[in-house]
Order: sequence, then structure tokens, then C-alpha cells
Amino acid sequence: MELAAEILPIIFRNYTPTLEFEVEREHQSQRELKSYVTTQLYNALYCKHQEQKTEEPLPLCLPSCFKSQLRKYQERTVSWMLTRERETNQFPASYITLQTADNHHEVFKHKYCLQFYAHQDAMPMIILPPGGILADEMGLGKTVELLATLLLHPRANINNSYWRNLLENLEDSLPLKMRRTEQKTHCICPYSQAIKTKVQCSRCQLWQHQACILDESDVYMCPNCWTESAANCDELVESGATIIVSPNAIKTQWFNEISKHISSSLKVLLYPGLHSGLWVSPMQLAQYDIVLTDYSILTHEIHHTPRNATNRTMRFEQRYMRPSSPLLMVHWWRVCLDEAQMVESSTSNVAEMVRELPAVNRWAVTGTPIQRSIDDLAPLLKFIGFKEACQPSDAWQTVSNSFLLNHKAEPLLELLQQSMWRTCKSKVEHELGIPPQTELVHRLELSNVESLYYREEHAKCAELFLAAVAKHTKQNPNNHSSCLASISPKLLRIILHPFLRIRKTCSIPVVLNKNVTTTNYLNPQDLLVHLKSNNEMQCKRELRTWASSYNGIAAIHFIRKHYGEAIHNYKLVLKLAKDYNEENISVDSLLQIHALHNLLEASQLAPEADRLAEQELSEYRLKLNALEYKYLEEKSTVLRAAQDSYESKLAELDELEQLYKTNTLELFATLINTSGSLHNALWNKMADEFFRQNCSKDKLQDVNSMTGVLYIIHNWHNKLMKLHKKLGAEFEGLKKILVQACGAVEQGVALNQETRNFIRDVSDCHLAEILDEKVTEKPVRAEKPKKQQLCRLCKIRDIVNQFECLLFAKELGKEGTVTDGTENPSIEIIIIKVVFAFLRTRNDFSEFKAECKTKLELLDAMQSLVKLQIKYWIEMEYVIKAFDELDMCKMRILLTNDPEEQSSFRILPYQLNEQTEFNLNNIQESQLNFTRLSGRLKYLKHLKEDAGDKPCPICQTQDDKRYVMLSCGHFLCQHCLDSMKKQMGRDSVKKCPLCRQDSPQLYYSIRKGVNSSEVVGDFSTKIAYIVDQVLKIKSECSDKAQEKILIFSQWISILNHIASALSQNSIEYRSKFTNRDIDEFKDADRNVTCLLMPLARGSKGLNLIEATHVFLVEPILTPGEELQAIGRVHRFGQTKPTTVHRFIVNGTIEENIMKLIKSADDKSTLSTHWDLDNMTLDSLTNLFTLKENE
Repeated sequence: MELAAEILPIIFRNYTPTLEFEVEREHQSQRELKSYVTTQLYNALYCKHQEQKTEEPLPLCLPSCFKSQLRKYQERTVSWMLTRERETNQFPASYITLQTADNHHEVFKHKYCLQFYAHQDAMPMIILPPGGILADEMGLGKTVELLATLLLHPRANINNSYWRNLLENLEDSLPLKMRRTEQKTHCICPYSQAIKTKVQCSRCQLWQHQACILDESDVYMCPNCWTESAANCDELVESGATIIVSPNAIKTQWFNEISKHISSSLKVLLYPGLHSGLWVSPMQLAQYDIVLTDYSILTHEIHHTPRNATNRTMRFEQRYMRPSSPLLMVHWWRVCLDEAQMVESSTSNVAEMVRELPAVNRWAVTGTPIQRSIDDLAPLLKFIGFKEACQPSDAWQTVSNSFLLNHKAEPLLELLQQSMWRTCKSKVEHELGIPPQTELVHRLELSNVESLYYREEHAKCAELFLAAVAKHTKQNPNNHSSCLASISPKLLRIILHPFLRIRKTCSIPVVLNKNVTTTNYLNPQDLLVHLKSNNEMQCKRELRTWASSYNGIAAIHFIRKHYGEAIHNYKLVLKLAKDYNEENISVDSLLQIHALHNLLEASQLAPEADRLAEQELSEYRLKLNALEYKYLEEKSTVLRAAQDSYESKLAELDELEQLYKTNTLELFATLINTSGSLHNALWNKMADEFFRQNCSKDKLQDVNSMTGVLYIIHNWHNKLMKLHKKLGAEFEGLKKILVQACGAVEQGVALNQETRNFIRDVSDCHLAEILDEKVTEKPVRAEKPKKQQLCRLCKIRDIVNQFECLLFAKELGKEGTVTDGTENPSIEIIIIKVVFAFLRTRNDFSEFKAECKTKLELLDAMQSLVKLQIKYWIEMEYVIKAFDELDMCKMRILLTNDPEEQSSFRILPYQLNEQTEFNLNNIQESQLNFTRLSGRLKYLKHLKEDAGDKPCPICQTQDDKRYVMLSCGHFLCQHCLDSMKKQMGRDSVKKCPLCRQDSPQLYYSIRKGVNSSEVVGDFSTKIAYIVDQVLKIKSECSDKAQEKILIFSQWISILNHIASALSQNSIEYRSKFTNRDIDEFKDADRNVTCLLMPLARGSKGLNLIEATHVFLVEPILTPGEELQAIGRVHRFGQTKPTTVHRFIVNGTIEENIMKLIKSADDKSTLSTHWDLDNMTLDSLTNLFTLKENE
């Protein structure tokens, strides 16, 4: 660009710098605003049209069938539309003539880019096709304007003689050899014989189902023949019809609006699309006056266009026809895109399909032609045929940026005034006749628990947001003030995630579950329980750190042989345990055991003066024994329950075995050998059962007789009984060891050597890795023997696994420690059950029926037994693990001189001071955190008790609805706190005026009853208030069926909670956003009060003038969407006053967003526009800055 600016004045003598150079300079010095443009452009366009108007348009002679009365501004709009359809619109191209320096040559240059064209005698003219962009503001009656145009300008001289002649001569033109003698069905559906009523194509003689075809012509031609005929000629079926493409949600609304405003019998078709299984012939389509379809149908229809057809030769004949879309075979009189902004991309399937629709007049109808940027206009201009406005692309960017950079609007207006009409509500309010619309801003105060949670979440989200911004600005220095639209979408999602999360929290508390990465939306009572539980866990964690640090300092003194100091620190741990011994907040018993054990040892090693008295030592020993027993009791109780279940099942098994002298194997052999004639029947029964249960028959691959089966059962039974007997003995031995160990702990005596060795072997074998991962950090043993052979517990586990594989369809894993498979019985048990079940049905085996039943019960009991053995083994492992934990928790930090042994629990001599400093800092930090969390917990308990109705202890009144609670648990009213600040300074409030304790945190609250309402159910403040407003509106209206409310939210999850609240309060609502839901909402007899709609879907094009209230649950940062939402009720045809309700929570980010929205009232500059994409990182950061409590 710089090079061109230097060369062009040299080449051309009359050259002056054009717009693209000015825009380039502005672009380098100013921030580009790529998104929303406010009413400045629309007002300027309106003024342009007014300047062009020389005289009032002639009165419109509307037919009597048109039932509505047009407003003056609508008459002007219709007159402009008729002019655009009836008169040729041509104007000079945007070129300038440049003369070379030698005066011998001339060229054309584009005004807005560096494109040059050959010179001609006359300036080239642009001829604009009929049609344009109808962009009247929402609610001004664009539907009525289009219908009036449709009636005032019908198509004349429709000539379809070519197609009529073709259809009339089809039978005569068909060669004899192509005439079919057999009846062959080939339809657009895949069902060849399912439907009886059929029609035959006069051209190809194939038959189609009558239900799949819509064609009332005297001569019928099938879809494939229509496709071939249309492809072989340039003629299209001419039609006077108008095809209207709209969003699916408002297609039915168009049908109703046509019936409402036009009384004549216009033929209207709701076109379903080929994907619905219905073909509508082009001649049939041409007979309608209006054809209605939607964008989703066109998305499917694009696959039935010639460009998507395939010439590939198929190996087999197609099962059904795949014709081209009949929409492309009709030359429509008029094509209209309603809510045309939905064709937002010129490369989308919908945009491609609508551009291919052949039509004389092309209209794009939208109330928001510009949603995010000026570039939104480009697809609309291309659709109406004004491609010169967007080409070359450099010229369009120059025109767009000249306005966006607040430089010049004239170039853009020159293009738009030719093709776009915009009527603004502000300009025609005196003509509109719509009752006024008022706005109510409801200021809400969060409940105390919601306020506490919000403040903490706000701080977290602000921190996450700033961290993401810092990461972005680190990679892009000096880019902190960049527009959000210039940031990559992936990074923008990360940056905006905390912003959107805290916005949701204003409506309902959002709690993230980190363990399962889910989001929970909690009501106040659930939130209070959640906060209290989390607070107690945090308190316990800080208390654990506090006590662990004391133990760590004591260990350093132990190393230095300062036993008196070690005893002092251990006593501090015990004091903590005594001071904080609540159920949910207490010092871990293992930390207390560590302190007691080492305190007793320190007393033995200490000098005489530092030793503890014998009575005190005795008390500590008793306490140590009690803690150890209590710790084991929790695990051993579960062990005893598992042991009782195991022994009970074992006794049941013994009883079943005692009923008969023979065992299962002997009975099975007796039955098999009794009658050889039944072997084939038994074999077939087994095969059927294997197939039914999808069992593997690998074990029987070499078996071909029942004798071989008996051999397999014999081996299986012997293994089973051997393992069963062995497991019984092993579990009995483990039981004796653990009973002795638990008894020794209960009596306070040392474990015997055999038990100690067993626990040590088990721990070294397979529990060491588990212990390393415990939350409470413990030292790793200095010497850990390498795992050479399995311990006794592991051997028993392997035997249990083998036993389980014999009873179930499982296999041992590669290491023999894990069983893989299902809970289905093993193949041996299936065989036994099949044989027993079959023989029990035969009379000649009646004497064995009872015994067969008992043996089957025995097998079921054995399957249950192995499951209980697994449970019993697991609980034994937990108890052994507990014994090892008791042993390990008594170990201290030790000193080492070998750097290779250095770890968190073995330190070098020079680290002693460093470790002491570390523990002292931990103590100080955990004390502060614990004090803060304790105060927060007191506040939460205070909220749970709902005790905020007590008088202030200073002024002894309840006049002020606000009060402040301090960390100590005392509270005072806001008025008294403010007085203290004025008299003694702001720092004076850090101490409680009653107990003089430090209060690092103040909890601002409101008294009970401030947010009281009659809403049924436990809901967040905002949702409860919304439901309360709905109830008030219903109660204040004499005719309740006429009061209808639209509720918009950006998040479906919040709408779901509002729906739940409405339901609990017996308020009828609809929320599925289907045509049926909308019709029921409009129906006065249904008494449906509320329609819940997500902003992204429910704010486009719907006419909902039956509603008189619009609830905006959150402040909306996209102005176009907000205007669309409000425009559903405040529009042409509305006869009642309407109200927009905004719900803003004080003291939250919503307040800042609302201020930003209100600041956009300054129309003097584009820089204050409040579209989210326009915002910079700086402005978004400012939204997180909340005002402090005064």
C-alpha cells in the first residue's frame, strides 16, 4: 500500500489518494471494532431515503381481501418494495477515471481498492436485480408489508406451454420397445410392495406410491423423469408463487399470519422437503400462491441439486429414486428469506441453496441485518444479486472499515441505499400505534449464604480470569487492550469460562465437582450443607498441618537431645486435640498416637528435671492404649461383620453336605451311568444351554461322549474340594492371629513375635506402595526387603482366586492375582445343572429329585461362600494395614549423614535449622487459616440456625436490616460498624468490640425476613423472586388467562430450575419450544402463563403479542439478541402495554454489566458499544472489580 501511494501520482496526472489509503492509516492507529454497529447506520440510511423522496407515494389500492390497515410508514415501505420490483434500478459503477502522465491513455480505477479496468466511452452501469433487503426494525410488521406487496404485484403472463406440450405428448413420444408389460415399482421411498395404491409414470412406465407423490396433473411424470427433462432443457416451470423460507419455529406462524391478514382463498403449501418422503411436482408447486419452507429443509435439499448428483455407474439397480429438488425446477416469482440473518455464512449449505433458487424478485427480510459485524451484510447482498457491492473483497473491506473506524459512513450508505430499506421505531413511534413499553429493573439482595458463596467464587473466578489474561498477554505483549474478537477462539473460551461461570452463579450457585468434572446447581439449603461440609474439611486439614508441624519440631529437638523441648511440643499437640475434639473437627488419632508414643520415649531419655511424673506417664499410657484400640475398633468391627457372614455361610454349607452321604461327584456319576440311552439327549441339552448362555466350549473340544464329561467333572470336583478344605484351614489360622493381635491392643500389651513378624511380612510384601500414598505423610522404612516370595496373605488370595475360577466363568490374569471374566457359572457347574435339571423331569429318576435339588443348592452356597471369602480377605487386609499404620505413625524424622538416604523424613545435619523454620512457618500459617475458617464455620452455623433476628449488642435495636458478623461469632449492626469506622478508623473493626479478639474476616449479612416471599420450595434468590413476580402479576390481573410472560435466559440449565420452581408453585408453563408449545401458550383457554425460551433460539422471528411481560433473567451482552427478545411482544399488532423486567443482583458482576449497558446510551462514539465481542481485556477485567461494602 505504501508503494502504491508513491507510484500512482507519478503514473497518473489527475490521481488523488482514494479511500483505501485513508482507511489503512486509520486502521493502524485505531482499534478496529469488528462487531455490533448501533442505530447510527440505520438512522443515516433512513435519512438518505428521505432525502431521495421527492413527493409522497401514491395511495396503495389494496384488494378487499386484505384485512389489515397499513400504517403510513408501512405504506412507504410497500411503495419502495413495489418500486424495486417494477422499475429497473441502475447506477454507475464505483469507478473513477485516471489519465496517464503523457495524456495518451485513460483507465478506470475502483474507488475503494487498487483494482484497474480498461477504459470505456461511458461509465459502466450496475443493474440491480428486482428485490432487496427489508430491514425494518423488529415489531414494525414486516410480515404485513410483504403480504401487501405480494397482493399488489402478482405475476402476469405466465407461460408454461413447453411443459404442457411435453406432458400431453408423453405417451405418443414413448417408443413401443420402452413400454413395460410388467408392473415394476420404483419410488422415492425404499418400500417396493408395502403400499397398495400406486400411480404409473407416463414416460418411463414405472410405478410409484400414491402417498409419496403430490401431483394433480392429468398426465403424471415421475420424479426421475422430471429430473432428466429439466436437465435436458433450459426451460423452468414458470410460477406466480412466492416461496418464503423461515426458521422452522416460525413456519407455522407464517401460515397463521397469512390466514389472519388475507381473507381470500390463497393456495398455501407447507413444503416438507424430499427427506420427508414426499415429492411435489414442479407443475404442482407452480399452482400455489405461497410456498412455505424452512432453513433446515433446505439444508437437506442441497443434497438433491445437480451439482451434488453423481454420474457413477452403479453395480446394482438403485432401490429407490434420488431425484433433484423440485424447488430448483420452478422459476419463482418471488423468493423471500425471513430472519435472513440466519444465512450468516456465504459458504454454508443454506446460503448455497437459497442462492440457487431461481426467482425474479429476491427479498431478504430481517430486523437485525447486522448482528456481529458489517460483514454480516455481505451474504444478504449476494443473495439479492448485488454482488458488485462485495466485489472485489478489498473494496468491501475498505467500505466496511471506513464506517467501523468512525471515519466515513457515506461509501457504505451509497451501496445500501440502492438495496436496503430500514424503518426505525424511534422515527415512526407517532405512526406505530403500539401501546408504550416500560422497563423495570429489579434490584435483588442475595441471601446470606448465597452472598458468602458468591464473594468467594467471585474471587476465584477473577483469579482464574486474570491468570488466563496474563498468559495471553505474555504471549502477546502490549495486547492487553485488544478486542476479544481478535483473540483465538480456543484461548477466548478459556478466558471467558470464569466470566460465564460467575454470571451463572448470580442466578443460581454453581458448584464444580472436581472429582468427576461435573457441575451442580445448588439451592440455598443444599449450598449451606455443602459449604459447611467443605469448611469442616478445610478446618481439619489446617488442624492436621498445625499438629504435624508441632510433631516435626519435636522430632528436631529429639535429634538435638533437647528432650524437654520435645516433650513441650508433644504436649502442644495433645492440647490441640483436647481443645478441638468435635466430631468433624479434631486432630487425627494417628498424630495423637505419634505424640504420646514419642512423649513417653522422650520422658525416659530426658534428664531427671525434665522427666514427667509417674502418674502423668500412666495417664498418657492409658490414653495411648485407648487411642490405638479405638483406631483398630473401627476396622475390626467391619472385619467381625464379614467374619460372621463367612462363618454363617460355612455352617449352611456344612448342613447341606450332611443331608446325604454321597457328594456331588458321586451323585453325578450315578445318574450318568444309570442309563446310557439318555447320553445323546443329555449331550444335546448341554449344547443348547452352552449356546443360550454363550459359553466357551474350549474345555470340551476333545470330549465327544458323556464319559469324557464325567472325567472332566471328576477332576474339577477334586480340585474344588481340595481348595475348599485348604481355605477353611487358612482362614481359621488368620482369624487366630488377628484375634490375638486385637486382644493385645485392647489389653495394652505388646504383640507377640509371631504376630509382629506376620504383619511385617505382609506389609513388606504388598502394602508398602499403598502406605506411601496416604494423605498423612509418614516416613518410609529405612530398610525395605526386596520382594522375593509371597507372604501368607498373598498366598491365601491366590488360592481364593483359583477357587473362584472353579465356580465362575473366570480366568486368572497373567500374574495370577486378578480374575477376569463374568459372574456366570463355570462350565462344570452348567453341566451339572443341565444334567440334574433334565433327569429330575423323568419319572424313572424320581428317587434322586430331592438329592439333586440339595446338590444344586450346595453349589449355589459355595458360589456365595467364595464371594464372602473375598470380602473377608479384604477386611483382613485392612486390619493388618491398620496395625502397620499404628507402627509407622510412631516413627520420627531421623538424622543421616549419607546424602543418598536424604528424603523428607531423613535429613542431613545442615537441614535441621531449615526444617525448624519450615515447621514454624507452617504453624503460623495454619493458625491464621484455622482462625479464619473457624470464624467462617461459626457464621455458617449461625446461618443454619437462622439466628439473625437478635438485637445489636451495642445499640440494642434491630432498626438496621444489615448486620456484620465477626470471626469470633459476635455481630453488630451495619450502622454501629460504620460509626466505629468514623470514630476509630477502618482498622478498628479488625477487633471485636465485645471480646477484643482479632477478626480477619467480616461477614456482611441481612436480617431474617428481608428476602421473604410466599414462594413454595427452596430456590435461589433470583429464581424465587422471578416466581414471586409471576405470582404477583397473576394476582393483580382481573382476567388471569390474559397475563402471559416470556422468560429468557442464556442458559438452559437455569431455565430448567425456573421451570421446577414454576411447577412447584402451580404455574402453568411451556419450555420445549415446539410449535405445539407455542400454540398452547398463545391459547387463552389453556391458561399457560409462562413460556421459557433460551435466548439463542427463542428470540428470532416469533410473533408473541399475546404476552405482555418479558423477563430477562440475566443482563445480556449481545444487544441484537436483547432487541430480538423484547421485539417478540413490542411489535405491530400489540394492543396492550408491555413491560420488560430486568433482574440485577446487587453487589455482583451483574451490577457492573448493567452499568456498562447503560453507559452505551452515549451515541456520540462507537467506542462505548457494549457488545461482548467489542470489549477489550481491560474492560472485561474491570467488570470483575466490585465495589467494597461501605
